Amino acid sequence: MNQTRILVLPSPHHPGGGHFYQDHAEALAEKGYRVDVLINRIIEPARFKISDIGCLRRFAVSSRNGVRHIHSCYRRHPYQALKNIRDWTKSTITLYERYRKKYGDPSLILVFSAVWTGYAVSEISRLYGVPYVLTEHRSRFTALRQEALEMIKEPHLPFLESAFRGASAVISVSDSLISTIKRHTGDSEILCIPNMVKTDFFIPPETRQKDSFVILTANRLETEKGIDLLIQAFDLFAADHPDAELRIIGKGAKEQYLRTMAARTFDPDRIRFLGSLSRKEMLKEMQNASMLALTSRFEALGLVIAEAMSTGLPVLATRSGGPGSILPAYAGILVDCESVPAVFVGLKNMYTRYSEFLPEKIRKYAIKSFGEKVIMKCYKLVFDTVLENDSEKAAEAKAETSTETIAETNKEKASKKSTKKTSKEALITAD
Repeated sequence: MNQTRILVLPSPHHPGGGHFYQDHAEALAEKGYRVDVLINRIIEPARFKISDIGCLRRFAVSSRNGVRHIHSCYRRHPYQALKNIRDWTKSTITLYERYRKKYGDPSLILVFSAVWTGYAVSEISRLYGVPYVLTEHRSRFTALRQEALEMIKEPHLPFLESAFRGASAVISVSDSLISTIKRHTGDSEILCIPNMVKTDFFIPPETRQKDSFVILTANRLETEKGIDLLIQAFDLFAADHPDAELRIIGKGAKEQYLRTMAARTFDPDRIRFLGSLSRKEMLKEMQNASMLALTSRFEALGLVIAEAMSTGLPVLATRSGGPGSILPAYAGILVDCESVPAVFVGLKNMYTRYSEFLPEKIRKYAIKSFGEKVIMKCYKLVFDTVLENDSEKAAEAKAETSTETIAETNKEKASKKSTKKTSKEALITAD
């Protein structure tokens, strides 16, 4: 078994870190790495309960599919962004020190996002000398939209620069993030490796239903995700397509606003809000759908696009960053951002050209581009390079230390000889 131990630190904002980090961790374990995951989840004040007090100092250890998990949590302070970054970082360092005391330092750390896990790991690396690879997947680094760039505030810049510049390798999940990341990395090379999809899980149905034209979308119900644009475009589309239905997966701050908007459409009963679903439920929805629509205002990659394509679904997406780099013409349609008419025309074209999008060809592309085998091969090359460079640096440091030690020893010997000579001369003079 490979003795290299990888410690994975996912984003703290998702319960359990989000499922895609777990896919990567399990895939690494299957490749022979020893894999641990450290999760210091952020709990919002409104969701914090008395029963959560115990988790603030806990060091809970569990195992799932060959991967060891260490859990703790941090209670966010309202309206104190910078204090939260610093305090959460201190909390994460303390959690790492407990991990280190029990299991020792890992060979390498894989961290998902500079915000703010990357900053915490840069401090861990500085303190303990462990190299880290930073994979950036947050949509705020999408350079195509001003709204995304405005999410990066001036006081955040030192934290981001520390995270990116301290990394032994920086990975972007799509080309759309690279120009923004470069503002924080300087001249360092940025690699592009998309998120992995469990293509053996996201599989096509034996037969896809044709009784209705089901448009599926899955995203957080937030302004930047553009669900409002899709609802308005569907309202226009549904008037001429009585077999059409819109199914919305996700939760978020804009849910009530979107429900109100849906209630005022041509036929509200054909728009369904499904809430948060498990992965098995998500797969079932994809297998029962006719297409996926992702109408984000800005998007880092659009992992759900890759998952949908793995099931053979064609996709309608906006040119919002990442989707433009992963959606070929034979797998779907790209339309302009922030445009209800563009989404409406996209839906009409998908409906009339539906037979052109071949499920087998779409799935084959997804496996080739996002499958475990190809993505893990990319990560292995990165890890091997980082660990080799780290070993060379350690050897150079050891050699330098040895040279300095020899020089100091010779200096001491010379000093002793000089002292003896001086003493002998003093005795002769005394005689």
